[in-house]
Amino acid sequence: MLEFLSKLFGVAKSRIAILSGGSSRNKRIFISEISPLT
Repeated sequence: MLEFLSKLFGVAKSRIAILSGGSSRNKRIFISEISPLT
């Protein structure tokens, strides 16, 4: 469980720069990548 959370955090952290960019296309990509994990 901890390993899963740390992996999920790592993915999210790597995407923060993209999300802060404000690109709607990148946000959709981010959501599509995260959805299967949640």
